[in-house]
Amino acid sequence: MPTSVQKAMSILTALSRIPFNGITLSEISNVTGINKSTCVHILNALRENNYVEKISHSKGYRLGPGIYYLTRYGRFQEELIQVCHPVMNWLHKKTGHTVLLAVIHENKKYIVHYIEGERKLEEKKSNLYQGNVYASGTGRVMLSFFSRSELLLFVRENGLPEEKIWPEAIDFEGLWQELRAIRKQQVLYYSMKDENVFDLGFASPVCESKGKCVGAIAISIPKRQVPFSEDERTEFRAMLGKATREIGRRLAYEEESVLQS
Repeated sequence: MPTSVQKAMSILTALSRIPFNGITLSEISNVTGINKSTCVHILNALRENNYVEKISHSKGYRLGPGIYYLTRYGRFQEELIQVCHPVMNWLHKKTGHTVLLAVIHENKKYIVHYIEGERKLEEKKSNLYQGNVYASGTGRVMLSFFSRSELLLFVRENGLPEEKIWPEAIDFEGLWQELRAIRKQQVLYYSMKDENVFDLGFASPVCESKGKCVGAIAISIPKRQVPFSEDERTEFRAMLGKATREIGRRLAYEEESVLQS
């Protein structure tokens, strides 16, 4: 049975989907599966701490100033974003497509920053977006840097990929071999189907010195613009590889840039 804290988190998550317009009590109850009386009790507690505010009976509730105060120190992974943003902007200008930065934190994949092209992530105000690790190129690239023991722990907590998402990786050995093959590639060209992520693009790891993977950069392509020719794939692979090498250089505080305008 969910704890009170879990229920409060579910309510805050529901409110975060429409942070400014407000959600009625009935809508909160329907979205979270929590009965109305319990919702009211939790909402009142959150209101006392300014994490939620009530607009009116008809308009319902929205996030309060206390939530925004908690984020006063900036975005999640702010330091990494600051290093990556100029290079991501260069890549966006070169390709014209959406460029995104993803990380894995506590076994969950988050898009922590993106520069939007023609293909939109979704209609929202935040740059922080949680997605399926297995169903994205960035997720697979980052998983490929896990050791066998790290991957075992990840699978115990998250399970294996669904067959419709990754048919070659529905058992642990299959997953391990797929990730070993991905690790050998500097840039992964991916095409997959999942309603919550882009379905085609290129992904490459962001590594600190000594090869530690701290994230992944992707170029996301509108599906209607495929198929890509082999020359186009080669060009995009080269640009993304150059971009992630440049980010690695900046993370290591090396002098000479690998980018060209």
